[in-house]
Amino acid sequence: MPTATELRGEIAMTGRTRDDAERVTETSDLLSHPLRRRVLLELSNHDNPVRLDALLDGVTGSETPGAATERGSLADSDAVKSELHHVHLPKLAAAGWIEYDPENQTIRYKSRIETIRSALRTTVDELDRIRAAYDERPQRLDSR
Repeated sequence: MPTATELRGEIAMTGRTRDDAERVTETSDLLSHPLRRRVLLELSNHDNPVRLDALLDGVTGSETPGAATERGSLADSDAVKSELHHVHLPKLAAAGWIEYDPENQTIRYKSRIETIRSALRTTVDELDRIRAAYDERPQRLDSR
């Protein structure tokens, strides 16, 4: 996956605005972590609001709340919960993709699904422009 700096440079080459570059970079960053991608997929399996423990059970593969997961121990589940609570959910909330209430440990997502879809569409459009600019690059070099 390209770095944020590479994406900004390629977007600049296509003549897009800084806001477009930042939006693509933010979307790329948000989707770069597999746990955040899993959270977004798992949220679609629940009604609003989603309790953090229910999300955790879905993300870790546990069918019984508080049970050890197939992939690891209860301690691993606690580590994932802490990571979700302190890192990933606040990051998704700051981007406007979800609403997270850390005090009640609840997540709301449906009202934000259009934000996510819009960000993804923008990212795909920008990546298509970058690819087109790369495709044109050899032609421009040959014409010099």
